[in-house]
Amino acid sequence: MDNLTSSSTCIQGLNINNCSFFSFSKKIKINLNVPLKSVEQKDIEGLHRTIDEDRKMVIQAAIVRTMKARQTLKHALLMQEVIQQLSSRFKPKIPVIKVNSFFFLYSKI
Repeated sequence: MDNLTSSSTCIQGLNINNCSFFSFSKKIKINLNVPLKSVEQKDIEGLHRTIDEDRKMVIQAAIVRTMKARQTLKHALLMQEVIQQLSSRFKPKIPVIKVNSFFFLYSKI
């Protein structure tokens, strides 16, 4: 230990003049499970809005695929088919499907 605290120490041919180079600190435990600052509410709302818009587009695509496959289809069967197609990705909300299906129905007229 005396060799390490001297002002000039030779370790394997290297001349170390600064004894603060060595660190003899004890182990420090850090809890990594502490959450960081929470994300701001505006960011969360923006994220949810973006997700809803993306899901709306996916629902519209599923409606178009179903209606192209079957030219005529009752509304209940269309709802069932769209829910079945989208159930592997997310659980679609039925009112959103209804709004989008009526949007396509009235946009073609």
